Amino acid sequence: MTNADASRPDRGRVAALAVGALVALCIVVALATLWFAQPVDDDFDFALDGARGAFAFAADQYANWSGRWAGFAVLGGTLASVDPVRAYPWLLLATWSVLLLGVASGVRAFLGSAHTTGRTLGLALALCAILWLTDDPTPIADALNWFPGSVTYAVSLGLALLATGLLARVEVGVGRVAVAATAAFLAPAFHEVIGVLLVLALAALLACGPRPTSTLARRGAWIALALASIGSAIVVLAPGNGERAALTFDEGVGFAAGLDGALHRVTHHGWWWLRDLAFWGAVACAFAFARRGRDDLRAALAGAARRPVALATCAVVFGAGALAVPAFVTGGWIPHRMVFVGHALFVLFALATAVSLGARCRRPAPRLEWAALALLAVGTAYESNLRRGVADLVDGRPQRFAAAQAERRAAAAAGGDVVLRPLESRPRLLRGSVMADDPEHWANRRFADYFGAASVVVRD
Repeated sequence: MTNADASRPDRGRVAALAVGALVALCIVVALATLWFAQPVDDDFDFALDGARGAFAFAADQYANWSGRWAGFAVLGGTLASVDPVRAYPWLLLATWSVLLLGVASGVRAFLGSAHTTGRTLGLALALCAILWLTDDPTPIADALNWFPGSVTYAVSLGLALLATGLLARVEVGVGRVAVAATAAFLAPAFHEVIGVLLVLALAALLACGPRPTSTLARRGAWIALALASIGSAIVVLAPGNGERAALTFDEGVGFAAGLDGALHRVTHHGWWWLRDLAFWGAVACAFAFARRGRDDLRAALAGAARRPVALATCAVVFGAGALAVPAFVTGGWIPHRMVFVGHALFVLFALATAVSLGARCRRPAPRLEWAALALLAVGTAYESNLRRGVADLVDGRPQRFAAAQAERRAAAAAGGDVVLRPLESRPRLLRGSVMADDPEHWANRRFADYFGAASVVVRD
């Protein structure tokens, strides 16, 4: 062995440590920003209505607004039981944990049981950091740093990934089948679009995934598919969906207009995802590290992981599907929270494709790790949520935002007709309020009711 060959593992270890440091920095900034997140608007609405009981509130919503019964039960029951102001960061951390668990389940299924629990968790944290790093700030604010959005989207996505990851393993026990089946049934009850995507994923797993080693694993996949389909049907057929659709969707949109809107939103967001340098740096790092450790990975990769073309197709189909379905129904409008789901699926499948390709590549590339790391560093420094989060924290935006919200709550708690001043600035990674210069606006009304004011308006 030459000196160059002997030093190559050391250089690879240094590159891995550099990526780990970047991931750790992302986690620190994300948690620091999360600490200043505040309950707004729907949080107080759900806290008031959830006082009647979690399932009574969910049943009312099911009949009059939306079929997402599990999400409303969690939102109403939780926000009515705790002080949302004091508990808010911990509530968000709980929803983040579900998403992390789902990603870790997918990592373990993809890389096999040869990897330790600690390494699986570390890789899952790295993947979640990349999702946070490369997404637009508004989806992060709406889907991760706002409790109603995080419950509806992050928890639903986490449950869907958990079910798929558990069933994608070659060996599945009774406990894992039970957990996967439960997660498959509950995921659509938080959001119907994720439920439909889960049904497609489970069907693809049965058709193209690794062959189960036992009858239990095979039956478990079919049971999960059936429960996911039933769960989706329960949500879609809810009587309250009609009233919600009348207020949310554009009934005048025809097939051609809806298709045009869907294609426009897919190409718009797809372009922004593909132009992100940090994303390509992460993909290059995944390929480079998988190429270096290809002997271990080749033994671990199984089933669909051996087919990079299938994984790349899934990245496009599932990412675009998360955007196209709501855009088609609404004629082009997509909630920012759904953009987060589409982006997450696209990035996860893209990184899986890079790992699969890297594990199959035998061509030497001695400086590939450093080139990938340089691309990731440039993308992070140029335009990323890490840069935005650090800049906001240094400027004091999250701190001023939390202090201003505390002043608003104190003014409303004093009672009477309250006039609030507009916020001077809002952190880019946190959600603000939609309260307006109208005491009868629903957000103004619910804020006033929660804190005991006669009325609340926001004006200069």
